[in-house]
Amino acid sequence: MIQRKQSLFLFVAVVLLLISMFSVTTVFTSESDKTTVEFSNFSCSTYFDDVESKTITSNVPQENKQQNPDAVVKSNYLYSVFAIMLFVSAVISVVAIILFKNRGKQMRLCNWAVFVILIYYIARYSCIISISNKFDYTFNVNVSDFLPLIALVLIVMARIAINKDDKLVKAADRIR
Repeated sequence: MIQRKQSLFLFVAVVLLLISMFSVTTVFTSESDKTTVEFSNFSCSTYFDDVESKTITSNVPQENKQQNPDAVVKSNYLYSVFAIMLFVSAVISVVAIILFKNRGKQMRLCNWAVFVILIYYIARYSCIISISNKFDYTFNVNVSDFLPLIALVLIVMARIAINKDDKLVKAADRIR
């Protein structure tokens, strides 16, 4: 039942979560060693402007240094846990759309989706703050980092609408 407003809220939340999953969200820059770190939900990639920097001599093969000075030095895919959290939240929201006849389960699934997104933000920003403090970077947050927050608000709005539907059905049952 995609025509119900809570289903529309959940559908838009799923789309926003999937868009956010595949986008670069935070960019760290360091003026001292001219380093750029792109932090996405799948990886954390480091780019160096200075080819002769001491930190890249052990990570980049000699032929890559001469061919492309802006080569990706290091990609750490341990950060894909953030993408997994967004994917789990999107799947939970899709299941909540499918279970439109069982409003109790729908509300619980919405609660779980909100919980996963909150854990995502707590883990994400603790990681961002530790990186910026450890390496003396300044970070710029992109618009795509706020998409899960918008999805969180939409999921909460869907839960409120599901609760109103449930109360309306229970009131109609009492009248009969």
